[in-house]
This record gives sequence, structure tokens and C-alpha cells, in this order.
Amino acid sequence: MVNFLQLGSKTNRPRMKAILIVFLSVFSSICFGQSIEASMKLFEPEWLPGVEQDIESHTILKKEGHTGNYGWTNIRYITMEQELAQTEQSAKEELWTAEYKAKHIKTIKSLSSGGQLIFVVGRLTQEAADLNWFTLILKDADGKEVFRKKMKPKTARMPSRGKNYWTNISSTSIPKPIATPFYVYIIDEMGIEEGKQHVFVVKN
Repeated sequence: MVNFLQLGSKTNRPRMKAILIVFLSVFSSICFGQSIEASMKLFEPEWLPGVEQDIESHTILKKEGHTGNYGWTNIRYITMEQELAQTEQSAKEELWTAEYKAKHIKTIKSLSSGGQLIFVVGRLTQEAADLNWFTLILKDADGKEVFRKKMKPKTARMPSRGKNYWTNISSTSIPKPIATPFYVYIIDEMGIEEGKQHVFVVKN
């Protein structure tokens, strides 16, 4: 595991800068380098309970959570293998050097062996869409919690694709492999009663 306190020293700053550059590059390719269709699905109107969607070769069921006109909450899941495949594609298209490509692959394998869980929220106010109000929880098929992350503050924006909603996006690395099916809980502290908890099932 990388010790960021040690990396923060003057002698290690070049190394830390290199790691951050690789991480940010991987983050960008994960969020925006996948299919346009899958990306746009994240910004479609609310995913209603009981409805399944096939996104990036994964069947995902929305089991619980409804916000009505208050907004929407959508998710997407990408395995480590899919991340690596995207890296190979980007490396080929953008003519990466072998060293640059190797750094990306090493970062993916060390930070997200369980893949990436991406969620997008759309809310009527900028404050309600701040990620500070959201918590991500993953549970295995038996209902055992295997991962939890309280989101840090992140100001929402209102792109044209979000229509009348302030939108925000989060991409979280899952540090350990997780078998399907598994449950995804998005907890919204500011949500209306029916929308405080959004539950999805990643079936495959």
C-alpha cells in the first residue's frame, strides 16, 4: 500500500506527482472512456424500482428507492477486466508509451481489483446534489457488508444533459474482488422518505 505521508516529503514529491497523474488519467478513462450509450444512461430520468437495465454487459436491477420529481439516482459497474481492456484500447488509439501503459495497468490492479462502481445523482437543488450527503455501501449475496464509503463534499453542476437537475458523479474503486450477484446501496441523507435509500442488484 502506498504511504501518502511519506510520499508527501520533498524527496518523494516527484513520485507522488507521477502516481496522481496516472490515477487521474485512469479515472477519466473509466468515467468517460466507455461507450457513449452507457454514459448517457447515467443521465436518463430516474431508474424506477423493479426495472432491469443492461449496462456494459452487466444486468442491474433497481430494487428499491424512488425520488419522484425530486431527482434521480443511477449506477454503473465496471470490472477490473473491463478497465484493463479499456486501457489497452486507449493505449492503442492514443499511442501511449510502454512505460505509461504499464503505470496505468499497475494502478488499476492495485486500487480496483474489484472494479469500479459509478453513480450519478440528479437533484433539484445544488445543495441536495452535493456528494457530501451520500454514502456507498456494497453487500454480498448473503447480505454481508463488504465495503462502505462516505462521499466527500463535491459541488454539483447543471449540464444541459441534466435538464432541470443539478448533477454529480462519483467513481469509486473497489479494492477487493466481489462476486456477483451483489447489492449496491446509495444512501441519501437529504432524500425524501422514499428516496433516502436506493438499492441495486448487480446480477452478473
